[in-house]
Amino acid sequence: MEFLITTFQRALALLLQPSPDIWAACLVSLLVAAAAIGLALVIGAPLGAYLALKVWPRQNKTRTTILGSAIGCPPVLIGLVISLLCWPGQGLLGQVPLFHTPAALVITHTLVCLPIIAGFTMAGIDRLSHQLVLKGLALGASPGQLVRLILWEIRYVLAMAVLVSAGRILSEVGAALMTGGSIPGYTQTMATGIALATVQGDPAVALALGMVLFLAVLLFSGLLTCINRRGVRL
Repeated sequence: MEFLITTFQRALALLLQPSPDIWAACLVSLLVAAAAIGLALVIGAPLGAYLALKVWPRQNKTRTTILGSAIGCPPVLIGLVISLLCWPGQGLLGQVPLFHTPAALVITHTLVCLPIIAGFTMAGIDRLSHQLVLKGLALGASPGQLVRLILWEIRYVLAMAVLVSAGRILSEVGAALMTGGSIPGYTQTMATGIALATVQGDPAVALALGMVLFLAVLLFSGLLTCINRRGVRL
């Protein structure tokens, strides 16, 4: 018990006093998550709308199976593929300095979030009234205008998708460790920092990062609940 109390006190001290490594890991996590989710949203939302309205408008089982498989794909496998592609001097992208860089982290996490964003978009569109689409077509809306109208109508669903993606990215270890290398102050995230600090025998640092990560996930969960309730009322 004394060990736990001492570790907790040291962790609080690390959070209250300037600790460059800890706050650098927090900043990297947030910046990478924001960039990855932004890219996934720009690509995944129109993709989900296109698949829902154009490609498989009635084949619900096929869409669910394909996107369910993509969402369930272990992020560590995505990290492995990105690592092999970016392997210095030997991968297909080996000539581009991507290995163990923030850019590799962003690419990996974008691929993790992409099926989540697309899946939520398709589910949200499926819940919309078909009268909205027909009305838009009757008014002469172009495909781009129709997609923008539909995405605005499911904005609460997209907000939920963003928060779910953020929670998954912030807690991801394997993929981030392989593609980023967990370099302190450069590519180390909160999740990889916790893992490495534990392995290196520094439980106070691991607990400090864990406390920040827990608060971030708790915040996202609270926002998700609020958005879900508001979306249901509307």
